[in-house]
Amino acid sequence: MHAPTATPLVRSAPPRSRITNPGALLALHPELRIDQDIYNINVTANFGATLTASETWQQIATHDGAQKPVHLYFHLPLCSYVCRFCNYVKRQAPTGAKLDDALDHWTGLLIEESQRYLRGAPWLSAARVESLFLGGGTASLLRPRHLARIMRHVQDNYSVIPGCEATLEGNPDNFLADEVSDAIEIGFNRFSVGLQSLDSKVNAFAGRGHDRQMSLKSVCTTRICSRRLRAGPANSDSSLSGFSA
Repeated sequence: MHAPTATPLVRSAPPRSRITNPGALLALHPELRIDQDIYNINVTANFGATLTASETWQQIATHDGAQKPVHLYFHLPLCSYVCRFCNYVKRQAPTGAKLDDALDHWTGLLIEESQRYLRGAPWLSAARVESLFLGGGTASLLRPRHLARIMRHVQDNYSVIPGCEATLEGNPDNFLADEVSDAIEIGFNRFSVGLQSLDSKVNAFAGRGHDRQMSLKSVCTTRICSRRLRAGPANSDSSLSGFSA
C-alpha cells in the first residue's frame, strides 16, 4: 500500500485575461512597483558632483563655450495622454480652445527661458549650434505658428551652423496628416517618432494613443516627406542654417 503523494503547493499564474490590466499586474508583482522619485534613470545621470542651484548656474555662466559645438534642447511638458511607463516631466494638456492657449503660453515660456540663458551666459550666442531638438512631453503638439516662433528665436539669437540637424519629437498619432510637411517648411529636417511597438495590444496596455496601422502610417508619412526634403531645395546649407520659415 502506497502513501498518498502530497500535491505540491504551487502558485499558479492567473489566466492571461486577468493580467491585461496594469493594476492587476503590479498587484501580482509588487517588485515592479518603483517609486517615481527613484525611477529616474531615464532623465538623470547618477554620477558626478552634486551642485546647488546657484553652483550649477555659475558653472553654466562661466563655461568656455564660445565658438564650440552646442546642442539646443527645448522641452514642452505637455501630452495629449500620459503613457503608463513614462517618467519624463510632463502634464496632460487641456483640450479644445484651452489647448491653443496652453501652447501659446508654453511657447512663450520656452523662448523666455532661452532668453534668460542668453543674458546670463553670453557665450551661448557665440557657440556653434550643431543640433536643435524639440522634445517633451510631446513637442509635436505645437502648431506650425508655435514651431515657427521657436525657429525664428533660434535663428535670431544663436549661431546655427550650415546643415544643422533640427528634430521634432512626437508620437505616431502626431504624424498622420500634414504635420511633417508643415514642420519641414518651417525648417525641421529630422523627426523622432515614438514608436514603442507594432503590436496594438502592447500599445493599448501601455496607454499609447495609436495602434499598429497608425504607427505604420506615421512611418510612411515621415519617410515620404523626408525623401522630398533630401531631394528638394530645403536640403541646401543656406536654408538649413537660416531655418527658413
